Amino acid sequence: MRSPVYWLLVVGLISLSLTDPASSQTRRERDVERTIEAGIAAFSDQLYDAAVRFFEQAARRTRSDEQRLEAELWTLRALYQLGRYEDMDALLEDDDAVLSDSGHSHLHRFWRAHADYGRGDYESVLVILAQIDSSALTVRDAGQRLRMFGRAYAGLAQHESAIASFRQFDRHYPGAAETPDNLLDWASSLIDLDRETEAESVLDRLITDHADSAPAQTARLWRAYLHVHEGEYTEAEVLLEDLTAREPRPSNSAAEAAYLLARIEEARGHMDAALSALETGQAAALDRATRYRGVILQARLFVRQQDWEEGLRLLKQAVAAMPGHPIAAKAQLVIGEVLLDQDRHQEALVAYTDYLEAFEDPAGRSKAWLGRAWSLLGLRRPLEAAAAFEKAYQLSPGAIQREQALFKVADAYFASQQYGRAREEYLLLTQVFPGSDLIPMALFQAAESLARQRRVAEAVQEFRSLEDAFSDSHFAEQAAMRVAGLHEELGEWDRAITAYNRLMRGYPESDKLADAMHRRGMIRYRLGLFEEALSDFVAVVEQYPDHRSAEQAYYMRGWCLYLLGQNQEALDVSEAFIQRHPKSRWVPDVQYWLAAYHYNQGMYEEAESRFADIYAADPEGVFADESLYWAGRSAMAREQYLAAMDYFNQLVGRYPDSPTLPEVRFAQGDTLSQLGEFAGAILAFEEIIRRYPDHALVDLAWGRKGDCQFTLGNDNMQRYREALNSYRVVLESETASALIQLQAQYKSGRSLEKLGDREAALDHYLQVVYDYVNHRPLRSQEGTLWFTRAAFMAAGLKEASGDVAGAIRILQRVVDSNVAAAPDALHRIERLQQAVADG
Repeated sequence: MRSPVYWLLVVGLISLSLTDPASSQTRRERDVERTIEAGIAAFSDQLYDAAVRFFEQAARRTRSDEQRLEAELWTLRALYQLGRYEDMDALLEDDDAVLSDSGHSHLHRFWRAHADYGRGDYESVLVILAQIDSSALTVRDAGQRLRMFGRAYAGLAQHESAIASFRQFDRHYPGAAETPDNLLDWASSLIDLDRETEAESVLDRLITDHADSAPAQTARLWRAYLHVHEGEYTEAEVLLEDLTAREPRPSNSAAEAAYLLARIEEARGHMDAALSALETGQAAALDRATRYRGVILQARLFVRQQDWEEGLRLLKQAVAAMPGHPIAAKAQLVIGEVLLDQDRHQEALVAYTDYLEAFEDPAGRSKAWLGRAWSLLGLRRPLEAAAAFEKAYQLSPGAIQREQALFKVADAYFASQQYGRAREEYLLLTQVFPGSDLIPMALFQAAESLARQRRVAEAVQEFRSLEDAFSDSHFAEQAAMRVAGLHEELGEWDRAITAYNRLMRGYPESDKLADAMHRRGMIRYRLGLFEEALSDFVAVVEQYPDHRSAEQAYYMRGWCLYLLGQNQEALDVSEAFIQRHPKSRWVPDVQYWLAAYHYNQGMYEEAESRFADIYAADPEGVFADESLYWAGRSAMAREQYLAAMDYFNQLVGRYPDSPTLPEVRFAQGDTLSQLGEFAGAILAFEEIIRRYPDHALVDLAWGRKGDCQFTLGNDNMQRYREALNSYRVVLESETASALIQLQAQYKSGRSLEKLGDREAALDHYLQVVYDYVNHRPLRSQEGTLWFTRAAFMAAGLKEASGDVAGAIRILQRVVDSNVAAAPDALHRIERLQQAVADG
């Protein structure tokens, strides 16, 4: 709001008449001039409605474009003071108005910007102001244009740009009447950016250089707030005393001072005094808005004292007392915040929805959409939350709020398992906010989204890139850990160990060292590297005894000792574990130990008995279903297949939801195969395929189904074709391991050979040979088995077809690979060469 002095000064800058009124003005012109003067006087007395009537009367009566322009400009000023922005629009859009003339386009735009600023359309203000040639304006209007730039930027929370405008005004218009207001606006933007030290400097300058101005009084109040924020309560009290002793006092200064004193008393722990100060402030308030602002502060104080219901009662009172008012809007938002903080998500959702239905303030609606989104997340409705976060992102005025909202959009999609969409939003954040502190986290989550989509190779690459690009961030360690974890999840044990080693070398101070060491130990354990695994577990227990991994590491020590043949030591460690961690979740595992020990020692009868006893002692226990399963496996190992089927059938009947069912069905299939019931075995494997399509055993089930079909091919050639189809599923699977596919490749060749298609069979055998030779990871014991068999089968086909040289070249692959069958291959080569030599 501009002072009357400002507008009186503007009159002299328009210079609408250069002639002597006494000598040339008509009576009409003099009457119009007096009407304008009356309007200016009413404007000076802040009687803006009356001023508008005077100016509109003058505009209607005059025949002079100069007078009419003057009347139109004054009308716009008065309408602006009244907040009648639609009436300003009507005047600016009136084709009959002098302002509509192209020669006054700079003034037309200048006041259009005022109207848009008044209604809060700050983006439009910036566009319009940029179109105005400042050289066409008076010096004062040019300064006002610059000031309006700053205030519009501030309205959009673009405070850096706002500060630049306020600073430029301060530099180019020293001594201007608006300098105190400009300093106050400048300090406000600095405070919004949390640049409190700079804000204090600007406020101190305002208080010192313009001590008796109204903005200086407001500056004293703000400076007191900053002192309170910094815990400088005495200094704040001194400023408040100075504020109340000076004139002019800002409107409601007594109430505001009391509210600030309440904060001081609360900070000092004087809750009763704080409440008393708030009540004093409410009594001193000159209007309902200021009084109910005190009610909101009082409600917040009750909430901080955990008197939730009293706080909510006062907030609802404020909403009911000030319907449609910004104070009611503030109270409604606080209601949502209080409920959300108490995890009363459904009530919070209703509160934020009520706000959105009642209030139009963009900044408030942004907060309401954000609160609504958090409420929906709390209600486990992530897809709806994503849409609400998106709305908050669109409405948030500040970059920080927008980037946080956008991040939560992505998080909500991630929580709803829409990983592709989540990844798009995470990457969008890195593009829209290239300097954001959230970028490392966003890139981590984008890579994790790939991992959740099973695009593991891409995920690993992105985690590595993140680690390189943000090596000083804690997300670099997390990325390194995740890479290792992904390799581990895929069963890529060597790569996982390498990744864990890399993490431990690269981040020697990381809080993830214990986890990395423990996970490496677990992998080594799985790989049968029990000595190395034991070393890792011992290190975790000794170096990180209080870490969450220490319990399991202690437990795994027993397993490693047992598998290293140090049975007594293993039993001793197990007993010590129970003594040290009696409530550990691993204790049931230790009690399971003896049964497993006998099984692993090949003492299957004893193992079967112990597993059966575990089930019988506690059918609801954590290991009950597994004990039945292993009792069955123990019986299978003893070739007691009927007994094994009894255990498996009992498990299926008693525990229909057991997670071991896929393994049980697989074991049933194997057991039926051993009993020669291949058709029944096929049904068991098909059940795994049908009911557990994402299970790790599915690819193996297809392979075992193919084996059964192959065996039945002795009586029905069609079964070989069925077996071939089963093996083909394994070969085309994206989840089957390379070793399983190597086996399926070999068995496909066997099926084709049975069907008489020797050429196709040869191709499958050769594929096995070349895959093994060209891919080092396949050179395991199992891989070597299929390689050797395939090579000998291929050589046999070549020999049978008369291509002895081809057979020799294939066998030479076996010799060159230096596998266990190499001597046999060399002997066969020599036999073939001798046969050729003998003619």
